[in-house]
Amino acid sequence: MEDLTSVRENLDLAVASLDDLRVAMRDGKDVDLDAFNLMVAKTCKAAVELPQADAPKVRPQLERLLQGLNEVKADIETEQMEVNQRLSELAKVEDPGESDPDSELTPAG
Repeated sequence: MEDLTSVRENLDLAVASLDDLRVAMRDGKDVDLDAFNLMVAKTCKAAVELPQADAPKVRPQLERLLQGLNEVKADIETEQMEVNQRLSELAKVEDPGESDPDSELTPAG
């Protein structure tokens, strides 16, 4: 079981890593989300296992971490929407007739 000092240091590291992660993502660099997720999971597990008297001492750090995780999630969702929109635009350029039902020829009747 980790002590309070170790948990606090790891929480600070996780929050700082979040900042680095967001910058790397904005710069278009590859990021290892699996390693980051593992670090966060281990840190949160250690925080939960602290003695009850120590729990309030790490609450502000846990809240900052949660806020940062929510911001990363929003960044990822925004980027995914932009990618999907761009892919949709490219698909229309490649086959403009398919997306416009009025452009199809109808048989003369």
